[in-house]
Amino acid sequence: MKEVIDTEKLRKGLEEYFVTKYMFQDFSASVRQQRRQILLKFGVLDKLGLAGPAESPLLYVKLDISSMESGIYDTDVKLLNDFDFSYISRSYDIRTLMSGKILAILQRTRLWGTENKEIIKGRDYFDLLWFLERGVKPNLARINDIFGKQGTKEALSLEKLVQMLDAKVNLAVTKFKADFKRDLLPFIDNPAVLGDYVDYYQENYQKLRSNLYPKG
Repeated sequence: MKEVIDTEKLRKGLEEYFVTKYMFQDFSASVRQQRRQILLKFGVLDKLGLAGPAESPLLYVKLDISSMESGIYDTDVKLLNDFDFSYISRSYDIRTLMSGKILAILQRTRLWGTENKEIIKGRDYFDLLWFLERGVKPNLARINDIFGKQGTKEALSLEKLVQMLDAKVNLAVTKFKADFKRDLLPFIDNPAVLGDYVDYYQENYQKLRSNLYPKG
């Protein structure tokens, strides 16, 4: 049986870590999205010179909680250097990361407002195009494992997976078009460019999807 993540316990642990252990008082954490997300707020941007007097000093970090589990993945280990600080980073490899993004598109349920209206996360589709532009192919075994279909007759092929993505992309640029645009505002702040990006998204996606599976 899969272990259920106690979101509130995790939130309290994070609060204890930053406030109690490191005495960082300008910090808060809240549980959102029906206990599937933790929002962290750090009051540091002004201290780092990244926010002016009229700007918010808060750095927001969102932790999306997922119960998806699979032992099928690969990792990359890299030496990174940032701000004169060197460290070793171990992360999922790019094929595994793409698998996670595809699973988010296929399975993520995102709610908005007091009425809990279903919307999409435009960033997921933005990231999908990023992977496709680089010719990355997902870790299909991991996707099937999480769907509980690995090694079965119902296991997804790349063709079937692309068909499922096609349907999601079509909904993103029709039913959820306004949500798509709104979610990308922090990344594409020029309204004209943002509108064109969403308007031509499906066309660009269809050109790049052949990197996964040519349309038959």
